[in-house]
Amino acid sequence: MILPHRLVLVGNDIDNFKRVIKAAVDDEGLEQRVDIRGVRSITLTSQAFTTPQAFRVSPSEIETFGIPPLERRWLCGTPVVASCYTAVRKSPEAAQWVVDPHQIEDFAGAMFNVLSDSDYSRGLSSRGLDWCRHILWQRNISETLSLVKAMIS
Repeated sequence: MILPHRLVLVGNDIDNFKRVIKAAVDDEGLEQRVDIRGVRSITLTSQAFTTPQAFRVSPSEIETFGIPPLERRWLCGTPVVASCYTAVRKSPEAAQWVVDPHQIEDFAGAMFNVLSDSDYSRGLSSRGLDWCRHILWQRNISETLSLVKAMIS
């Protein structure tokens, strides 16, 4: 089954990777299905992720905590499909689908399920927003400062 959605890629052009992706998209004849964008302001990016069937895919292997996926859930309740190699895997209560990005079929399957099962997608959104409400940055800052003070005392 082919879904009618467009894939929008947003991010930094590290090592001229945008050129590599564009060449692959052109080779496969997918120009009408894939939109490659650069880094955008948080306001514009948030607007792009507020449609009912939008979600965040984070296949990165180098994220530490995974702020971009957290932002998607926090700002707009967007479901997240994330890499199992980053810190986001340690937050299963965050209502995300965690997948090995090297397993292309598994990653594509997770994306397909989020797009094709609206009840599941809405459930991820709801649980993600609930989880984000428990993250209190002020408490995080306070606890970090306490730890630093204890280390230097």
